[in-house]
Amino acid sequence: MRHSMSSVMIHCAMVPAFAAALAACREDSPSVLQPRFIEVSAARGPADTPVTTTVLDADTSIAPTLQVRSDGLGVYRNSNTLVSIIQGAAGAWVLDSQNPRNATRTLFLDFGQPVPGSGPNGGDPIGVPSGLYKVHAISKCNLYGNSMWTLAPGASMACPLHIAFTSGGLAYAVQMNPFPVGDAEGAPET
Repeated sequence: MRHSMSSVMIHCAMVPAFAAALAACREDSPSVLQPRFIEVSAARGPADTPVTTTVLDADTSIAPTLQVRSDGLGVYRNSNTLVSIIQGAAGAWVLDSQNPRNATRTLFLDFGQPVPGSGPNGGDPIGVPSGLYKVHAISKCNLYGNSMWTLAPGASMACPLHIAFTSGGLAYAVQMNPFPVGDAEGAPET
């Protein structure tokens, strides 16, 4: 279904410890396995806007395989069992499979390349197993004064990413470029 809405194309690439590329396609497009861009067709305003998100599993310009990957079941469509939205006026992207009832979709989180000193108090990383996890992921570009609504086609901007998940009954989070102590160089995450 097409709407007369503004269309923004966003090139996505995530670097540092977790490299991931997120992409979405129009709600009316067929399932896409590895697009290079996300296209968000949405109205700007206070309401959350449902989007379809595609998570890349590989990008040869970043790494042979990415550390945040899809569950292999195709695109992530906003539904009653999965939240995939751009939040209202703030323009933050959310993918949530933790909170909706009867959620089945997951992301594969690969912890096979731990970063020394990234554990609690600068210690060794915690041994969380790699695997498929229900997640609450959010990229709050607005914390850096940016918005996905204003991102030009093919451009990138610094945005923090937070991925919350549970393993073995314990809650964990992966953070990239967290505000306010993000990368001084402004590494483009989104």
